[in-house]
Amino acid sequence: MCWIGKSNDWKIADKNTKTFKAMYMDVSKEEPKYYAPLTTYEYELNKLYDVGSIELVINKRGERIIEKGLHSFSLRVALGINKLIAQYGENVYVINGYRFFDDKKSLSPLVLHMKSNTLKGNFKLVLLVCTIPEGTKYYENEDGEIVSNKLIVTDKRIEV
Repeated sequence: MCWIGKSNDWKIADKNTKTFKAMYMDVSKEEPKYYAPLTTYEYELNKLYDVGSIELVINKRGERIIEKGLHSFSLRVALGINKLIAQYGENVYVINGYRFFDDKKSLSPLVLHMKSNTLKGNFKLVLLVCTIPEGTKYYENEDGEIVSNKLIVTDKRIEV
Protein backbone atom coordinates (compact mmCIF):
# COMPACT_ATOMS: atom_id res chain seq x y z
CA MET A 1 0.00 0.00 0.00
CA CYS A 2 1.12 3.55 -0.52
CA TRP A 3 0.61 6.56 1.74
CA ILE A 4 0.93 10.00 0.11
CA GLY A 5 1.26 13.31 1.92
CA LYS A 6 2.57 16.85 1.52
CA SER A 7 4.59 17.15 4.73
CA ASN A 8 7.86 15.66 5.94
CA ASP A 9 6.68 16.02 9.54
CA TRP A 10 6.40 12.83 11.54
CA LYS A 11 5.17 12.43 15.07
CA ILE A 12 5.99 10.21 18.01
CA ALA A 13 2.89 9.10 19.93
CA ASP A 14 3.28 10.62 23.41
CA LYS A 15 0.56 8.24 24.66
CA ASN A 16 -1.46 5.36 23.22
CA THR A 17 -3.27 7.01 20.30
CA LYS A 18 -6.69 5.89 19.04
CA THR A 19 -7.13 5.46 15.28
CA PHE A 20 -9.50 3.43 13.10
CA LYS A 21 -9.21 0.82 10.36
CA ALA A 22 -11.74 -0.33 7.78
CA MET A 23 -11.78 -4.14 7.61
CA TYR A 24 -13.78 -6.89 5.97
CA MET A 25 -15.26 -9.17 8.65
CA ASP A 26 -15.99 -12.69 7.39
CA VAL A 27 -19.18 -13.63 9.21
CA SER A 28 -19.41 -17.04 7.51
CA LYS A 29 -16.83 -18.44 9.95
CA GLU A 30 -17.68 -19.69 13.44
CA GLU A 31 -15.10 -17.20 14.74
CA PRO A 32 -15.13 -14.06 12.50
CA LYS A 33 -11.96 -13.34 10.53
CA TYR A 34 -10.81 -9.81 9.64
CA TYR A 35 -9.12 -8.81 6.38
CA ALA A 36 -7.62 -5.61 5.02
CA PRO A 37 -9.78 -4.69 2.01
CA LEU A 38 -7.01 -3.95 -0.51
CA THR A 39 -4.36 -6.48 0.43
CA THR A 40 -6.75 -9.10 1.89
CA TYR A 41 -4.17 -9.57 4.67
CA GLU A 42 -5.77 -11.37 7.62
CA TYR A 43 -5.39 -9.51 10.90
CA GLU A 44 -5.51 -11.05 14.37
CA LEU A 45 -7.29 -8.77 16.80
CA ASN A 46 -5.57 -7.33 19.88
CA LYS A 47 -2.13 -8.25 18.52
CA LEU A 48 0.75 -5.78 18.20
CA TYR A 49 1.91 -5.48 14.58
CA ASP A 50 5.39 -4.04 14.02
CA VAL A 51 6.87 -3.44 10.55
CA GLY A 52 10.18 -2.12 11.88
CA SER A 53 11.12 1.24 10.43
CA ILE A 54 9.07 3.33 8.02
CA GLU A 55 10.75 5.48 5.40
CA LEU A 56 9.34 8.59 3.78
CA VAL A 57 10.67 9.27 0.27
CA ILE A 58 9.99 12.09 -2.18
CA ASN A 59 9.05 11.02 -5.70
CA LYS A 60 9.70 12.91 -8.96
CA ARG A 61 6.42 14.85 -8.57
CA GLY A 62 7.46 16.07 -5.12
CA GLU A 63 4.95 13.85 -3.29
CA ARG A 64 5.93 12.38 0.07
CA ILE A 65 5.38 8.62 -0.09
CA ILE A 66 5.61 5.73 2.36
CA GLU A 67 5.46 2.30 0.74
CA LYS A 68 5.68 0.13 3.86
CA GLY A 69 3.66 0.77 7.00
CA LEU A 70 0.49 0.06 8.95
CA HIS A 71 -2.45 2.10 7.74
CA SER A 72 -5.29 3.54 9.78
CA PHE A 73 -7.52 6.64 9.87
CA SER A 74 -8.21 9.64 12.03
CA LEU A 75 -11.59 9.98 13.73
CA ARG A 76 -12.69 12.54 11.10
CA VAL A 77 -12.17 10.01 8.30
CA ALA A 78 -13.69 7.14 10.32
CA LEU A 79 -16.89 9.11 10.87
CA GLY A 80 -17.12 9.77 7.12
CA ILE A 81 -16.62 6.09 6.32
CA ASN A 82 -19.22 5.18 8.94
CA LYS A 83 -21.77 7.40 7.16
CA LEU A 84 -20.98 5.65 3.86
CA ILE A 85 -21.43 2.22 5.42
CA ALA A 86 -24.76 3.35 6.92
CA GLN A 87 -25.89 4.65 3.53
CA TYR A 88 -24.58 1.90 1.24
CA GLY A 89 -24.42 -1.07 3.60
CA GLU A 90 -22.11 -3.90 2.67
CA ASN A 91 -21.57 -2.67 -0.90
CA VAL A 92 -18.67 -0.48 0.17
CA TYR A 93 -15.18 -1.34 -1.02
CA VAL A 94 -11.83 0.15 0.00
CA ILE A 95 -9.15 0.49 -2.68
CA ASN A 96 -6.09 2.61 -3.50
CA GLY A 97 -4.73 2.89 -0.04
CA TYR A 98 -7.81 4.12 1.74
CA ARG A 99 -9.53 6.06 -0.98
CA PHE A 100 -13.13 5.07 -1.65
CA PHE A 101 -14.80 5.08 -5.05
CA ASP A 102 -18.35 5.15 -6.33
CA ASP A 103 -18.98 3.76 -9.80
CA LYS A 104 -20.45 7.15 -10.82
CA LYS A 105 -18.95 10.01 -8.83
CA SER A 106 -16.23 10.94 -6.39
CA LEU A 107 -17.11 11.99 -2.84
CA SER A 108 -13.62 13.39 -2.29
CA PRO A 109 -11.64 12.67 -0.20
CA LEU A 110 -13.97 9.78 0.65
CA VAL A 111 -15.26 7.92 -2.36
CA LEU A 112 -17.01 4.55 -2.83
CA HIS A 113 -16.77 1.47 -5.00
CA MET A 114 -18.80 -1.72 -5.19
CA LYS A 115 -17.48 -4.64 -3.17
CA SER A 116 -14.77 -6.77 -4.75
CA ASN A 117 -14.93 -10.53 -5.26
CA THR A 118 -11.31 -11.12 -4.23
CA LEU A 119 -12.27 -12.81 -0.96
CA LYS A 120 -14.62 -15.76 -0.69
CA GLY A 121 -17.11 -15.78 2.17
CA ASN A 122 -19.85 -13.63 3.67
CA PHE A 123 -18.29 -10.24 4.37
CA LYS A 124 -19.35 -7.09 6.10
CA LEU A 125 -17.29 -3.91 6.03
CA VAL A 126 -16.65 -2.77 9.61
CA LEU A 127 -14.61 -0.10 11.34
CA LEU A 128 -12.31 -1.30 14.09
CA VAL A 129 -10.67 0.84 16.75
CA CYS A 130 -6.88 0.68 16.64
CA THR A 131 -4.12 1.82 18.94
CA ILE A 132 -0.83 3.37 17.93
CA PRO A 133 1.29 2.51 20.99
CA GLU A 134 3.07 5.21 22.98
CA GLY A 135 6.52 5.91 21.51
CA THR A 136 5.53 4.84 17.98
CA LYS A 137 6.58 6.90 14.94
CA TYR A 138 3.72 7.86 12.62
CA TYR A 139 2.70 10.20 9.81
CA GLU A 140 -0.74 11.71 9.17
CA ASN A 141 -1.57 13.33 5.84
CA GLU A 142 -4.02 16.10 5.01
CA ASP A 143 -6.83 13.56 4.38
CA GLY A 144 -6.52 11.99 7.84
CA GLU A 145 -4.79 8.85 6.55
CA ILE A 146 -2.23 7.62 9.07
CA VAL A 147 0.69 5.26 8.64
CA SER A 148 2.74 3.96 11.55
CA ASN A 149 5.37 1.33 12.20
CA LYS A 150 3.37 -0.23 15.06
CA LEU A 151 -0.37 -0.79 15.38
CA ILE A 152 -2.81 -2.83 17.45
CA VAL A 153 -6.12 -3.62 15.73
CA THR A 154 -8.53 -4.10 18.64
CA ASP A 155 -11.77 -6.07 18.81
CA LYS A 156 -13.73 -2.85 19.44
CA ARG A 157 -16.03 -1.96 16.53
CA ILE A 158 -17.76 1.25 15.59
CA GLU A 159 -21.36 0.20 15.01
CA VAL A 160 -23.40 1.78 12.23
